[in-house]
Amino acid sequence: MAARLIPTEATHHADNPEDDAAAFSLALCARSPEERRARLGLNGPRRLSRVRVHPQWLIAAGEPAVHAGAVVSWAACADLSPPAREGACSVRRGFTIAELLIVVAIIVLAVVVCLPAIVPRRHGCGNRSMKDATQVRGTTQAMIVWAGSNKGRYPLPSVLDAADATVAAGDDGPESKDNTGNILSILIYTGGISTDICINPAEANTGQVQMDGGYEFDRPSRAADPSKALWDPGFAGTPIDPASARRRTLGGAGGGGEEGGVANQSYAHMLPFGNRLALWRDTFSATVPIFGDRGPEYAGTTSPAGGRWTLRPGATGTGSNTLLIHGGRTSWEGNFAYNDAHVSFETKPDPDGVTYRRTGRAPLTVNDNLFVNETDEEGGDADGGIMRGVNAWLCPVACARRGAEGAVSATVWKD
Repeated sequence: MAARLIPTEATHHADNPEDDAAAFSLALCARSPEERRARLGLNGPRRLSRVRVHPQWLIAAGEPAVHAGAVVSWAACADLSPPAREGACSVRRGFTIAELLIVVAIIVLAVVVCLPAIVPRRHGCGNRSMKDATQVRGTTQAMIVWAGSNKGRYPLPSVLDAADATVAAGDDGPESKDNTGNILSILIYTGGISTDICINPAEANTGQVQMDGGYEFDRPSRAADPSKALWDPGFAGTPIDPASARRRTLGGAGGGGEEGGVANQSYAHMLPFGNRLALWRDTFSATVPIFGDRGPEYAGTTSPAGGRWTLRPGATGTGSNTLLIHGGRTSWEGNFAYNDAHVSFETKPDPDGVTYRRTGRAPLTVNDNLFVNETDEEGGDADGGIMRGVNAWLCPVACARRGAEGAVSATVWKD
């Protein structure tokens, strides 16, 4: 069997090596053995009859090995098999359009599959944050639908249950009914929302916040008059709801901050008391937050000089569970729905566009912290009350109580 040699450069014992190399290449491109022998000059007189194999010559696989530097006859070269001729003479072709498209498609698919795993995600851009935003929007839309049939007012248990068929007001006044548990329970009982969307999918405090699996839609047993009940009072808004609220998961007795119960919801809302009651309705304002993720406690009750709020040291501030819902260990982030039903993912507690007017120093209009009842508000509650101010203040409400002079105070939950 002849050695298949595909030369890329030839060196041999000839007076004119360039001509011999050219003749060799032409020979390989011949279509028949006779033509190759003629091109190599083997059919006539020739001064040289042997050629030395150059190191760059390629030896075809599966044929007898020919080492670089070996001397072979021109006749052997003439007997090169057709595949060697094709390898030496064929022009290297490029990729077709179809092949290029397939390669591009594979690369794009690989990027789509691998990018989420190799690129760090920004807080709040995951599936849990998107689902949370959907739940916040759904609850707010249910409130707006309710308002459409109730003179523009969002659910207010003290007005709905004026006859005390669901919950007896007692000595604390009708405002004692206007807590987070009762407000959301009205929406659940009337089919506006379900119990599962009351739990944030990114909830961090799973020991104290759990879905209500025993909600009673028919004749709720904890109502004052089950046959006339307007919601199930067993639904808990905070872990510190008072025993008088008749929750299935009891919290601190009297709402006095003694934790031990379980909340059936994760969120915060505008407090529906005093002057803020005017905001507890379908105003369709794009700058009034009404419902969203709860937040931590911050140091101070006035807008800081540098404009940057700092967390209060302790379990409800720097150690708050709310920081782990969407934010980092030292900062809060979360979803909030506004009165026009749009939802925004906020990256700070005092979002741009939400402001209040303060007294004492310039600038007079500053960003409003959603989790602080600012005491420097113009015409607000300098004493920390909740009746005169209209700054945005959103918290889960455990209970409320009307005082001797008609002022309402509220116990809110922070974790």
